[in-house]
Amino acid sequence: MNNKLSPSFIPKQSISSNLRERREPLSLVIMISVIIFVIALVYFASIFGYRFYVYNLINRPCPTGGESTQSCGLRESLEREKRDFQYESLARLKRLDTKLKNGSTILTNHQTLRPLFEQLSLATAHNVKFNDFKFNKNVIEISGAALGYEDVAYQSKIFTSEVAKTGEDRKITAFSFSNFDLDSSGNVIFKLTLTVDPSLLSFVKNS
Repeated sequence: MNNKLSPSFIPKQSISSNLRERREPLSLVIMISVIIFVIALVYFASIFGYRFYVYNLINRPCPTGGESTQSCGLRESLEREKRDFQYESLARLKRLDTKLKNGSTILTNHQTLRPLFEQLSLATAHNVKFNDFKFNKNVIEISGAALGYEDVAYQSKIFTSEVAKTGEDRKITAFSFSNFDLDSSGNVIFKLTLTVDPSLLSFVKNS
């Protein structure tokens, strides 16, 4: 029988427990999250600051001391302008402006017949007379009579020379004779249509 003892497998020296702790590197996801969080905080802080600035700009009360250089807020400034503004004067000026515009429109559209009759008195032959007038803007329908057809022809010649004028001297722009007949006295009666320049009937230009 072998009485020899087998060698022990237990180490004679104790295992050193002085081992370094292994540190894991900071995760990239955590770093990105922290950066985003910081940016969000700065962003919301900026919004809050700007909101406070705008609110103060609008609602800032007017300073009470005479030496203060701080101006009033927009709301208070508007209220002061409303109080200082003379609404009654503005209403009167507005009514006056309306009256002036209406008066100007009436004067612009108003017609006067005096220049027309003066023009006809200069352009009517001796043996021709006009006795009835109907107006439609610058077109006039006239009933007339003449001693004979030669007088009507002469009157037509006068109107032709008037139509041939140019510039401001051209007061009659067109004419036509129609409905010739004889009355009980043997006079030639007719209808005359005259088209005149609108300036001839304008009250404003002839006042």
